Amino acid sequence: MTAWTLAILVGGRSERMGQDKASLAFRGEPLLPSLVARVDAAEVLLVARPGQDVAAPGARVVEDHRPGHAAMGGVHAALCEARHPLVVIPCDLPLVNGALLRWLAMGLAQADLVLPTHEVPQPLHAAYGPACLPALEAALDAGRLSLRRGWFDALRVTRPTVDDWGDLDDGSSFAGANTPAEWAALEAR
Repeated sequence: MTAWTLAILVGGRSERMGQDKASLAFRGEPLLPSLVARVDAAEVLLVARPGQDVAAPGARVVEDHRPGHAAMGGVHAALCEARHPLVVIPCDLPLVNGALLRWLAMGLAQADLVLPTHEVPQPLHAAYGPACLPALEAALDAGRLSLRRGWFDALRVTRPTVDDWGDLDDGSSFAGANTPAEWAALEAR
């Protein structure tokens, strides 16, 4: 598999950050354009809240189809809109590694969901195949909004650990930030 889609979730409320995370700069560069430029995805989606003003060169903005359903709603919108196998990340991962994302996407050849573990399962750094869409829709319809459990029980799931992906990344890809202090710590790395 060569073509894959990266979806960057940008529609969160960013309450603890005190400003929209999608508008942040990292080490003096606007975050979203640098994320898009670092990956070799055939398609990049920015999954936004309805009416949210966000853009990055080379990315297509899609609005959340089910606003108010947290990250699960964003993953659902990405699955509905993606033209290729899908990898999803949040917009607050400035150290994300394109090679690791590509590797996750390639894992969809043997699975419906590639759910890596870095300390804990990382559903917002995972690859989602088309079989995930009906399972996610059923969970959303039932009011279950946790990406970590319950909705994927009937799917073929692989759970790679650092033993599987450690040659590609030292774990930095998973480092995100929710507060200005956490963001400053990431910039100082």
